[in-house]
Amino acid sequence: MKGSASKLTTYCHSHIEAIKILYLNLAENKLYMIMKKLKVPIGWEGKNYCAGIGGINGVVVATHKTLEGVKKAFEFSLKLHIESWIADGDDIPEYIRQGDYKIEYEMKKSSPS
Repeated sequence: MKGSASKLTTYCHSHIEAIKILYLNLAENKLYMIMKKLKVPIGWEGKNYCAGIGGINGVVVATHKTLEGVKKAFEFSLKLHIESWIADGDDIPEYIRQGDYKIEYEMKKSSPS
């Protein structure tokens, strides 16, 4: 077991640019990648789609006339917020700081009228 761990450590150190290890279970010799999901509801509000979340370090919201547009606008807004929080020294979760998250959009039951 010790030799396996040593080989894995050597491999990871020599390929650190390409590998992000978030959790390693040496007892079972398995490598797990853990990525947090940010669940972002999207709904139709008046004349635009609206996407937003709260609870990270405030609220992030975006609106747009198209579904793809609101997703792009939200991702841009979240990126700017994260950069601002880091620059201000705000206390944000490490997975947000490192970009180890995946946005998962959830359509609300509202629809364009």
